[in-house]
Amino acid sequence: MPSKVAEKAAEKPSSLPTVRGGGLVAITPDGRSAVFTNPSTRMPQQFRVGEQLPNGETVRSIDYEKGRVVTTAKEYGLE
Repeated sequence: MPSKVAEKAAEKPSSLPTVRGGGLVAITPDGRSAVFTNPSTRMPQQFRVGEQLPNGETVRSIDYEKGRVVTTAKEYGLE
């Protein structure tokens, strides 16, 4: 079940640029984690809300149903 933070973020449209793909590989069905490709290892790595991606961005929300992850810099969508 998505967190309250993720639900709130999903309610209002993001003014951040949306990137399709961009390293986002998958979102877990429970909406608690997103899987990105780590560019230095080229291996998948799992992240939760509040954790920092290898590029320095911090995950702000994960929306499984819409297939999107919002970070401090942009919004990622599944292809």
